[in-house]
Amino acid sequence: MKSFFLLLLCMPIIAFSQGGYLPGYIIMNNGDSLHGLVKHINALPYQVLVREVKFRDEQTGKKSEFTPEQVKEFRTEEDTTRFIPLAVMGDTSMDFVAVMAEGYLNYYQLQETTGPGRSNHYEIFQKKNDSLQFWYTAGDIFFGFKKKITQYLSDDPALCAKIMNGTYKEKQILDIVKEYNSFHAGVQ
Repeated sequence: MKSFFLLLLCMPIIAFSQGGYLPGYIIMNNGDSLHGLVKHINALPYQVLVREVKFRDEQTGKKSEFTPEQVKEFRTEEDTTRFIPLAVMGDTSMDFVAVMAEGYLNYYQLQETTGPGRSNHYEIFQKKNDSLQFWYTAGDIFFGFKKKITQYLSDDPALCAKIMNGTYKEKQILDIVKEYNSFHAGVQ
């Protein structure tokens, strides 16, 4: 049991000694896969908007940086969230966004850090064959949550009723998206 606690204490030290690099992979646009150490949004010292992903080959130690235009997706073993490139908010440049859920309704998150311990993020939604919808959140505060989400998901009245009566709260957005996708299961 003591060795388990010692391992837990050492994990941050190990991650720090790797300079924020974590075991993972990158899939390039041409289909090639790079397996090694990846440094991304969850890297030390604190989170920032991800405009590139860094890679270090474990065998050679060689470091590389890749832009969203070069990468199809990446992930680390520690954080199983996939990151994909996406042009956000009408911007022509792309950022890496976290894929939270996929289906009839895709749900992504884009996080930006305004300083140590302070971050904002955008909830990004896209229904099948529709344009992206962006909603800003400050920390955990989702401004106008009930009104925005029920208008957007109005084709599922039962789900909207659950949101309006408080069955679902704003912190349960992933559960809302999953239920909405179940409602539309099989829709092409």
